[in-house]
Amino acid sequence: MKIDFIASHQSLEVGSYRIWIHDAIPVLLDQGVSINVVENVSQARPDATLIFSKNDFGLAPDLRTDKRLVGAIN
Repeated sequence: MKIDFIASHQSLEVGSYRIWIHDAIPVLLDQGVSINVVENVSQARPDATLIFSKNDFGLAPDLRTDKRLVGAIN
């Protein structure tokens, strides 16, 4: 499984980003999930599930014709 986290503002002051770095990513890596943290959708892998920070979830509607799983952490 591949998950790409989308965060244009990569700072531990942003709650969703902090949750990924401190909680979600270590657990997912232990489970063998391939993880990337990128700044925008164009950097995401085409075969990855996308999870957006709450500040970037507005980009998700642009992916309606894409067949990826998309979510957000709030």
